[in-house]
Amino acid sequence: MHNKTKLLLSLSFSILLTSCAATNKQLTAPISPLAGPPIQDTKTPYSTMLTCIGEAANNLNVRRISLAVNPIPDKTGKFNYSDEGYQVTQGAEDMMVSALAKTGAFTLVERNMLEVTQMEMQYANQFLLSDADPKKNVIDSQGRLARALRSGMVIGSDYVVAGSISEINYNIGSGGFNLTIDGIGAGWQAFWMDIGMDLRVINTDTTEIVMALPLRKQVWGYQNQAGIVHFFGNTYVNAAAGSIRQEPIELAVRSIIEDAVGDITKQLYHLPANTCQNTPVEMPPLVPTANIATPTKPLGKTSLIENLNQAQSADDTTPTNVAPIEAPQRLPSTKPISVPASSQIPSPATAEAITPKAGKP
Repeated sequence: MHNKTKLLLSLSFSILLTSCAATNKQLTAPISPLAGPPIQDTKTPYSTMLTCIGEAANNLNVRRISLAVNPIPDKTGKFNYSDEGYQVTQGAEDMMVSALAKTGAFTLVERNMLEVTQMEMQYANQFLLSDADPKKNVIDSQGRLARALRSGMVIGSDYVVAGSISEINYNIGSGGFNLTIDGIGAGWQAFWMDIGMDLRVINTDTTEIVMALPLRKQVWGYQNQAGIVHFFGNTYVNAAAGSIRQEPIELAVRSIIEDAVGDITKQLYHLPANTCQNTPVEMPPLVPTANIATPTKPLGKTSLIENLNQAQSADDTTPTNVAPIEAPQRLPSTKPISVPASSQIPSPATAEAITPKAGKP
């Protein structure tokens, strides 16, 4: 009996050592990282329209307008100290630069992050910095090479775009249903919120505000759920399934900015209001197209909040996944909800055409 016990202990110890060795080998062996979807260009439903407007501006035989972008801060005051921090993107300025660059119609100049430029100018002025391109260097009286500082080498701006993210309003509407019969049920819930931005274009020669754009967009999300709670004989069964989707708030901010840049480009280059009105608005659905009706008629800029039914003026000949946009109208990514008349916000007036500076288009 004693020998059997010793044999069992020896076998157990051997198996344990073998397991540890295999485990250590698994832990030290390299693993292949989980690869998700491929990298894509960041686009919004308004990107195609924006590119079209930029091409129209580039086809004009005029001097390119020079633009700078001021910081566009988050002024909503919404901050969660216990969980998520800022409730909306802090990168609106970068989104604005990307949208302006997407048009290809402007000369963009930096006015905010100038530390490196100023440092190199200071070093060049002290003959401490030379350039890799010999044509950009000069030789001082002592034979030292340094980058040449020329009068007028910094490009000036004609206009500067400024503004802020000014509003974020949670749960401006919600709804849904839930039905349970004999322990078997299903439900659907949806909620809406909106986010607003106030942007302006400033003439850098005169400091005149030549254009103001108060814009807002509704954001929505939904939740599907189904479940069963039942006794099958003596067996208790509780099963549930569901899904939650929400339109990204940052995508809404980028959409507002790209739509605003389209208006800015048309105003500064004096393009017709109907420029690119037939450009399709690319609406990537957040849910299967069978579950949501995409409006086929654009909502006017003067109708910020309309009844749900008015958003679906459908044309049988119009594809459900493509909707034309009539500049300067804008199309929300889903149907806006109706709100009490007392809480409706006045529609922003369309900016008047500006008077160009002398020598500008």
